[in-house]
Amino acid sequence: MKSILIAIAAVAALAAGPALAADLPSRKAPPVMAPVPVRTWDGFYVGLSAGYAWGNADFNAYPGGSWIGDPDALGVMASATRGMNLSGGAVSGSVGYNYEFAPFVAGLELDGGWMGLRDPLTVGPFPGVLRGFYATTMGASSSYLLTARGRLGYEITPSLLAFAAGGLAGSDISAQQTIYFNNPRPPVVLPLTTALGGWNAGEISGMRMGWTIGGGFEWMFAPHWSAKLEYMYADFGKQDVSSAYLSTNGLLYTVDHQFSRNVNIVRVGLNYHFNLGEAPVVAKY
Repeated sequence: MKSILIAIAAVAALAAGPALAADLPSRKAPPVMAPVPVRTWDGFYVGLSAGYAWGNADFNAYPGGSWIGDPDALGVMASATRGMNLSGGAVSGSVGYNYEFAPFVAGLELDGGWMGLRDPLTVGPFPGVLRGFYATTMGASSSYLLTARGRLGYEITPSLLAFAAGGLAGSDISAQQTIYFNNPRPPVVLPLTTALGGWNAGEISGMRMGWTIGGGFEWMFAPHWSAKLEYMYADFGKQDVSSAYLSTNGLLYTVDHQFSRNVNIVRVGLNYHFNLGEAPVVAKY
């Protein structure tokens, strides 16, 4: 009988083992959660943009030499003092670097590309006070724009950046102004000329450095990729050049030509960021 009781107790213990084990606390580690992605602006990027450019080319003319005191001088200089409105498309490429110290992003961007600003203008001909006539032709163009700008942005959200940018600008500034007059017979009011006429002509061309400022918004819509909307203003200041005409009666007529130029650009762009676009953040428990 004793042996039978021992056997029954052993079987009961074996049967109760799994049930007791099920009631013990589990020692398994919690499931590992996937890292939470957070977008970042840090690192190098390249981009392309396209938009619309417009600006002013201003021409001024100041009389000198025998023009001073000539009855026609006021009319001639008034016709040569004009403002021209230039406009055209703009396409550019850029390379830059951002450093993020949330909620701010600082960076440097180099940008350059085509800009199709061009416009000719003819004013006149006008009759002289007593004899002859005069006219003015002007032209201005710019075919490229280069910039080196610092940028400072504020994160409206982690993926939406409002930024301001400013720095140096360079462009091929070309401007020409010709004051043509024809007065082959005395009395001398306009400069006395041959039958072919005469002219005072001033011209500038070549690369001109200036300054630029602007701003816009940039949206990182996917890892590596962002889109931007931007406005930029560039000013290239004033340039002066003088011209002279020696009349057939030996009088010297001089003009000081003054040219100035500014440019506005509105454009949209797409940037590719070489960083991973997302930085993992370890989940805390």
